[in-house]
Amino acid sequence: MSDPPLLDEHSDATALPAWQRLSTHARDLVRTRLYDLVSEDSKRFANFTLSGAGIEIDYSKQHVTRATMDLLIELATESGLPDAIDALFTGAPLNYTENRSAHHTRLRSDDRHDSEVNTVLERVRSLASDIRSGAKRGYGGSPITDVVHIGIGGSVCGPQLVFDVLRGTPSQPGCHFVANHDEHDLGEALRRLSPDTTLFIIVSKSFTTPETMLNAERARSWFLERGGDPQTLGGHFMAVTGNARRACDFGIDEQNVFPIWEWVGGRFSLWSAAGILTLAIALGWSKVNELLHGARAMDDHFRSQEMSANLPLLLALLGVWNANFLGATSHAVIPYAHRLRKLPEYLQQLEMESNGKSVSIDGSPTRVHTAPVVWGGTGTVSQHSFHQLLMQGTRRTGIDFIVPLANGDENTRAMLANCIAQSEALLRGRPTDECESELPPELSPSERTRLAKHQTIEGNRGSNLIMLENLSARSLGALIALYEHKVFCQGIIWRVNSFDQWGVQLAKRLGHQLEQELNPAHPLLGPTHDPATAALVRHVRGDTS
Repeated sequence: MSDPPLLDEHSDATALPAWQRLSTHARDLVRTRLYDLVSEDSKRFANFTLSGAGIEIDYSKQHVTRATMDLLIELATESGLPDAIDALFTGAPLNYTENRSAHHTRLRSDDRHDSEVNTVLERVRSLASDIRSGAKRGYGGSPITDVVHIGIGGSVCGPQLVFDVLRGTPSQPGCHFVANHDEHDLGEALRRLSPDTTLFIIVSKSFTTPETMLNAERARSWFLERGGDPQTLGGHFMAVTGNARRACDFGIDEQNVFPIWEWVGGRFSLWSAAGILTLAIALGWSKVNELLHGARAMDDHFRSQEMSANLPLLLALLGVWNANFLGATSHAVIPYAHRLRKLPEYLQQLEMESNGKSVSIDGSPTRVHTAPVVWGGTGTVSQHSFHQLLMQGTRRTGIDFIVPLANGDENTRAMLANCIAQSEALLRGRPTDECESELPPELSPSERTRLAKHQTIEGNRGSNLIMLENLSARSLGALIALYEHKVFCQGIIWRVNSFDQWGVQLAKRLGHQLEQELNPAHPLLGPTHDPATAALVRHVRGDTS
């Protein structure tokens, strides 16, 4: 295995001169209230807003100055980000623990000479067209009315997000996503479906993923028990996998097996057949093509723009600033659009599985906190739940508000007004004397002071406002690529591998053993557990010995 790319004497981020200068700068800057920084600069919005690929980011309400941004750009330079961006797009083995490229950007490139990728895109386009037109039908001769997409993790989160944003009402064919080991997940999807009009798409790179294969086996049983047979099964089941042999052994026709390459990581697999096959069938190829165009536009922006005008890098640096220098322990994503309700969940996996690491690229412990906890929900619903914590809680939180600007109708204006109001309230707060002045005059002075303190909002809390031109396939593709590249930049700065996920493996192995041991008919496998877990296993089994 080759040495990790970009491994140098600065594997410890805190050793970088810019990091040390930022630490000193942060201690000085926090003495100045954010509201004062904003109110004293009439051109702050213009000076702290960037746009590209149909997306505009207003970071004027972040606790930064121009000096802060200059230092953050220095940090990016000293971290080797220019070379790292080049390495990403040229397919260097950035996933150095598995000696793999992270070349998902290739999937949305417009390289007409990339026959490997283009052949698969054409197969997807042609198949989707045949299903949607009725040229390809179920075994009884009826059109396909429903697609059941079976996977887990990145193979479900991405396509489900896109489908939720772009689907019509109702979509045709209908689309159902199944990921949970719990049989009720698949049961809910199949409740009103018929085997002769249902198409199953199984997504697993190895075709051995336990949760996915359990649901695939259940789906096959359902199909065979309700009128299908082994001869027709192969045409109603498709696979996206790196293990075509196992898919064919499962009963899937070879022409219905689509590849997912080694250089495509799960949480970046939306752009491969793992995502676009289902989406092309459910939404049509034109929307998928626009999605790819939007992501490509963000790729081009990311690769070509200088660092001071680079949207993904900006978002990454602001996240590092908030998490590592201002003490934010979590990051809230709050889209003001119901159709983006799956975005916080999608970003949880993208960000925390990518950068939730404690080992630096040289194998030593990281000296800095890496990925914050990502959470969120949609406005305006979230205003009546967790925004209370954002306004008056004790913990600092990074915040991305996201809102589409198109239409200009009454609903859009109401959503936008609420979104802007939340960011302004976080910035300015509400001082105690203002609260006290609005209380009933008949209250005693001590009661007025007591109640006013409960109503006081400190303010001084920053946020980003990410504005989309509209909520189209192109804008969505750009938004997803924006966050992908943000995560990559942060991994380079924190000096971690953003493309492996060894932390999920241990519990998987233990779970396989425990699934056997929790069956009372199965013998215990020996003293392999800690005493607390062993006692719990015996308790659940009902062992009294």
